[in-house]
Amino acid sequence: LFLTVGSVVAASVALLLMFVFPFTRQVEQPGTLVSQVGITPGGVKAILQSEDGKMIDLTSSTSSHIVTSDGLVLVNDSLKGLRFDQGELENRPMKYHTLAVPVGGEYHFTLADGTRVWVNSASEVRFPNCFSGKKREIYVKGEVYLEVARDEEHPFVVYAGENEVRVLGTRFNLTAYPDEQEVITTLVEGSVEFWNDQSSIRLKPGEQSVLDRETNNLEKQKVDVSIYTSWVSGTFEYERMSLFDITRQLSRWYDVEFFYKNPEAKELVFTGDLEKYDDCEVALDIISMTTNVMFTIRDRAIIVQMK
Repeated sequence: LFLTVGSVVAASVALLLMFVFPFTRQVEQPGTLVSQVGITPGGVKAILQSEDGKMIDLTSSTSSHIVTSDGLVLVNDSLKGLRFDQGELENRPMKYHTLAVPVGGEYHFTLADGTRVWVNSASEVRFPNCFSGKKREIYVKGEVYLEVARDEEHPFVVYAGENEVRVLGTRFNLTAYPDEQEVITTLVEGSVEFWNDQSSIRLKPGEQSVLDRETNNLEKQKVDVSIYTSWVSGTFEYERMSLFDITRQLSRWYDVEFFYKNPEAKELVFTGDLEKYDDCEVALDIISMTTNVMFTIRDRAIIVQMK
């Protein structure tokens, strides 16, 4: 009886190990280790500041009509975003407003001339309630995508710090974050000229200008424009992009901070598409499957290390 019971116990333990051990091995080094509730993607968030300093939280506003402190009426269209009521602009002086999108946010709106503007995370646009004079001028920090209404008599100018993009009518993406070394203009349609204090470049569709702020070097190159504009339509597209550049973009969208345990991991490259509105863990798992790294999430800090 003793031998029989001993044999049964031994067989049971062996059978248990057969089932438990393989699963234990599989989770020793997953792509992403999570220590909290999932990190959700960003969403529609923006603050509108009028010239006198008064601020309107567009995120929480459910009203279809918003009245600014100077009496202007803004139409809050769920499909086309914010736009000025054209009837309210007659005989009004030109005043500038600033629309700021925080980390983890995005917003799109329409300028007084019909130009449509998509604003990415951690970005802002300073723009007038109406355009007057020979040029239509706005000021940008961060990243925007524009569909400029054509008006040959009034060129459209986008200022990004000391640099400017001159436009007649076109679609293009401008990336000009103050904390990044490069200012990048990517042309989808039409024609633009990028100017800095020393030189200028005219772009054709499918071309991109890259300004190195440190060296002041300005170059032009052919690119797949969808990689640089995909964020507008809900996808992050990457083609052999460094992990450091990818995580910098994801940090703005998911409002997280990445820390590299192995500096060489920053130079690894990734090619693929990420769905912009997936949770952060989903995006990290996809990157981990094809890149030799793993991610550990602690609160809103994400540690990156080689597998």
